[in-house]
Amino acid sequence: APTSQSRIDRFNRRLPKFLHKYTNALGNAPVTHITSFLILHELTAVIPLFGLAGYFHYTHWLPPWIAEGAWIASGVERFGRYFKRKGWIRGEEALEAEREVDDMQKKQKLRKVDQAWNVGEGGVRLVVEFATAYAVVKMFLVPRIVFSVWATPAFA
Repeated sequence: APTSQSRIDRFNRRLPKFLHKYTNALGNAPVTHITSFLILHELTAVIPLFGLAGYFHYTHWLPPWIAEGAWIASGVERFGRYFKRKGWIRGEEALEAEREVDDMQKKQKLRKVDQAWNVGEGGVRLVVEFATAYAVVKMFLVPRIVFSVWATPAFA
């Protein structure tokens, strides 16, 4: 069976030369580089998620260009379940947030986001803010991966 070193060498030969500086180090210390990449990748998700959610919460602003997308519906469902499980919101607040997202998507009208989401509604507002932050972070997946690959050798 081929060793992991020979697999990495074969992989390197197939890559363009400018990428070798990133993958050569991977051959010498694969566990630390993979771990570093995973930590960086998660940090580039978690920090912006909480930062954006806090920004949306304290400024009472949500980006109108993203408020009606499929990622918002997914985020509302995901964060609604999580917040309900943690006891941070009541079950009916999570359902209300999901209903509001469904209604928005059915109507397909461009309205002012604060009015559309009824921002003053406590737990519903929090779920929608986290869902919007989740959608923004998810939208930047490729730049997050590129940054994580670029920073991995220095972080390892």
